[in-house]
This record gives sequence, structure tokens and C-alpha cells, in this order.
Amino acid sequence: MMPEWPIQIIRRDRPLARMRYLSPLMAIILMMITGLLIFLALGRDPMVGFYTFFIRPVSSLYGFGELLLKATPLMLCGIGLAIGFRANVWNIGAEGQFMLGAAGAAGVALYLPALPGYLLLPLMVLGGALAGMAWSAIPAWLKTRFNANEILVSLMLVYVAGFLVSWLVFSPWRDPMGFGFPQTEMFASAALLPRVLEGTRLNAWYFPCAGAHCDGLGGHATHRGGVSPSGGGAVTRCRGLCGLFRPASHLDWFALWWRCSGYRRDDRGRWANGSAHR
Repeated sequence: MMPEWPIQIIRRDRPLARMRYLSPLMAIILMMITGLLIFLALGRDPMVGFYTFFIRPVSSLYGFGELLLKATPLMLCGIGLAIGFRANVWNIGAEGQFMLGAAGAAGVALYLPALPGYLLLPLMVLGGALAGMAWSAIPAWLKTRFNANEILVSLMLVYVAGFLVSWLVFSPWRDPMGFGFPQTEMFASAALLPRVLEGTRLNAWYFPCAGAHCDGLGGHATHRGGVSPSGGGAVTRCRGLCGLFRPASHLDWFALWWRCSGYRRDDRGRWANGSAHR
């Protein structure tokens, strides 16, 4: 007969409200403690490592601008994926869908350079969104048609997207005057967003991305009406009664986070192969 443990772990009916704020703080503290132990085990000064990772990137105006610039697409990808995760749709291929979205936006800029900015920029956003949605529709269709695991399919498509983007940059879109570098021709000035911080590469696209991120966080915290996103993957019968059938819902959740899209360019207005600049 097995002895009973003096302490039992019982699942709560609902999470504590304060844990919504304490969980990220606890994760940061545990991360720092783990990093401290790793640096000490390697015989390195942990304070130098913490300064390199957390202080140096924001110690200059250019570094602060680079931080916000690189956070811009990550905010969009993160809030879009969070919406799908609430519906129990596990889209792990965000990197590949982001690359194809960037390719769609770059294609519009390269093939329609004569358009004015007020037409070209919205078309680039639309092209990026459609390209990302088309790529994410592949694992969604395989899930609904053959019940393929969307985690594996979306993850494996990241590598396919990387090869496809490399082929575009190295072959049909390669700049003939680029001295062999894997990059496209320079975009027209109408395809470039205005910079908002002098001396940095931060552009105006940061603000709608940050707004979408805050809007998504607020929606997660206050969503009460209609069918809850978390119910989309758990209550199949309820979804059917409400017209949210399983095949449509998987396609919708995979496509939803591509309602906004951006493009990544270098400081000269080109679309460069990411793998070549890592």
C-alpha cells in the first residue's frame, strides 16, 4: 500500500486574477536565476552577460530604435498566434508565414514601382497579408482534409518557405547591380515608410503594430460576447450549432492573424535574404 503524500496538488476551477500579472514576473526572475547559474558554471561574470543582453541594446538611441524595429513584426506574429492558440489551433509556422508575407509585400513593391505611395503601401500590406494567408492555408487545409498534425506541418513548412525565399532573392528578384549579394533591387521611394526617430531605422509601421498588439491584449482580457475563442477548439457541438464548423474554423484561425502584415527591409530599401544576413 502506497503511503499518502502529505501535500496534494489540486487544480483550481479558475486561475487567480493576480497570477495574470505575477506569472510573467516569476518567469523573468526564474530566467535571470537560471542565467546566473549558467554563467557561474561557465566561469563567466554574470553581470557582464546581463549588461550585454539587457542594458547595452538600449544604451544608445540607435540601439533603442533597433529594438523597437525588430519588435514590430514579432508583436504582430505573437498576438496573431495567441488568438489561434486560444482556439486550440497550434500554428507553429509563424516564421515561414512571415517570410512569405514579406515576399508578397516585396513583390508588389518590385512589380508596381510607379504607383504613388498612398496606393502602393496599402497594396503592399494587402499583398503581404494574402501571401501569408495562402501559406498558412496549407496546414489548415491538410488539418481539415486529412487530419494532419498542424504543429508538424506548419513547422516543416518554415524550411520550405526559407528555400522559396532564397530562390526568389538569388534568382528572379536578384539585383543585377548588387555585386552578387542576395538582395533585391532598391524599392521605389513611395514604397518606403517614413522614419519616426532621427538617426535610427524605426519607421511608422511600429505604431499600428503596437496598437494591434494592445488591442489584441485587451480583447483577450475582456472578451465576453459571442463564442469564446477558447471554445472554438473545445466545444465542437456548440460551434456547429452556431455555424462555426470545424473545417471553416481551422482555416479562419490560421488566416486571422494575417489581417495585418508588414515587410522587412534593410536600411537601403531592399528586401534581403534573412539567412544570408544572420
